[in-house]
Amino acid sequence: PLYDGGVRYAALRDSASRTREARINLQQLEDRVHAQVQGNLRDLRDRAASLALARESAAVARMAHEQAQATFDAGLGTALDVSDTALALFVADSELARAELELALAREGLRYVVGER
Repeated sequence: PLYDGGVRYAALRDSASRTREARINLQQLEDRVHAQVQGNLRDLRDRAASLALARESAAVARMAHEQAQATFDAGLGTALDVSDTALALFVADSELARAELELALAREGLRYVVGER
C-alpha cells in the first residue's frame, strides 16, 4: 500500500521515545552510582581519620595507665588511679577495635559499590 495510515511514523516516534527514556534511565543510574561511590569514598576518609584518632587515644590511655601504675608502685598514687586508667585503657582499646572494624567495613562497602569481589 502507498499509505499505511501513519503506522510507520507512529512506530518511529514510539522508538524515539523509548530511546529517550532509556537514555534518561541510564543517566539516572550513572548519577546514582557516582553518588554512591563518592559517599563511600567520603566514608572511607572519615573512618581512616577516626582510626587515627582512636590510635592516638589508645596510646595516650596506655601511657596514662603506665604512669599511674608507676606512681602507685612508688607509693605516691592510689589503686583507684590505677583502676581508673585501666578502665580508660580498656575503653580506648575497644574504641580502637571498633574503628578498625568500621574502616574495614567502609573498604568493603567501596569495593562492593565499584564491583570488586
